[in-house]
Amino acid sequence: MRILLALLFSAFLAAPFAEARMFKGEEMLNPDGYPALVHFQKGSRGRPLIVLVAGSGNTGRIFYGVHKDRRPEDFLATHLVAMGYNTLTVTLPMDTQDPIFKNAYPDFDVTSWGKMLAKAAGTFVARHDLSHKVMLAGWSMGGKAAQSMKRFSQAEGIELELFISLAATPPLHGVLDMELTAPINSETGYGAAPDPEYKGLLWNIGVNARKNGVAAIIPKESLLQHYVGEGPVGLTHTGLRYKDGKIVHNAQADLDDAQGNNFAGYPLIGTVVPLGRHDLRHTTTDEYTWGMITTNNLYRTQVLPNLDALHQIPREAITAMADMIRTAPSRLSVDVPGNHFFFVGEFGARKTAEAIAWIEAEASALRDDLGAIVQDTGQNATASLE
Repeated sequence: MRILLALLFSAFLAAPFAEARMFKGEEMLNPDGYPALVHFQKGSRGRPLIVLVAGSGNTGRIFYGVHKDRRPEDFLATHLVAMGYNTLTVTLPMDTQDPIFKNAYPDFDVTSWGKMLAKAAGTFVARHDLSHKVMLAGWSMGGKAAQSMKRFSQAEGIELELFISLAATPPLHGVLDMELTAPINSETGYGAAPDPEYKGLLWNIGVNARKNGVAAIIPKESLLQHYVGEGPVGLTHTGLRYKDGKIVHNAQADLDDAQGNNFAGYPLIGTVVPLGRHDLRHTTTDEYTWGMITTNNLYRTQVLPNLDALHQIPREAITAMADMIRTAPSRLSVDVPGNHFFFVGEFGARKTAEAIAWIEAEASALRDDLGAIVQDTGQNATASLE
């Protein structure tokens, strides 16, 4: 009986969809046993690679666009490449109306996601001879991958230096409702879309179109076919997990998977925050929800390893260092007007790209400022020993 159940379970995981198809510039990788749809756009060789990742209900195409008659300037990747950045958009396994993936992978989790992103980034860094120092920009549920990608980056020959939240949610329990339930799609094992008609998404994209003075940014039919879908529930970090053909609650499995409380394991974090009345959780909390992680990360990576030496430096230096760490969340945060899809449409895409460039520059300056204090600490400690 156990053997029979195992065979049925394996067949369910590999349940075939219709034949997958891709658009120009897209390719399929298979890092660590799970397929990833990737789209690379080349910038300048001396500029870093930015990995772009959407949440579990949207494809990465929201960053570069694939529909007929699209305007490239309406999409974030276009503006980043114009600034010299290299972009790699990664779409995780999901079920879309016009199929991308041939099979369903309901057991896909945050650990697998981090491995996928690290391996994909390492592949393209090597392929195009880019800097090994990379960035990750995650939108919405894409924030759940910030720590896990960092966890596996070194093994792929890259260093994840910076994560930028685009109205993203971190892998911390309690940020989202831990009592959520999700009906299962019996054909795929994925969580069924809570709004099957995607009325909220269509409304938000419509608002952006009117703000940009165009009839449509992404036509409804194309949006529903190519840009949205259902995905694995284990990425939501609300205690929902897929197991034995069912969606169950297992909060401890979430914690073990995402390791969101391992603050030292994150890269430095910046936030692009939507400023408007229609995404109030992110508008009101993102800077300091992520900021709590940032300050603890800086303490654990910059202060704690140098604790003994820091006890010997002048009070003014300690005050300066404390001020840098306490103000880092606001220093590395930029507001952009808009809703949850603020980066879609020419105005928001351009402003978001500018915000990302600003945060990258500020993050670099913060590292230098803190590094100078730590370096002086080491020199003073050596001098005191002499």
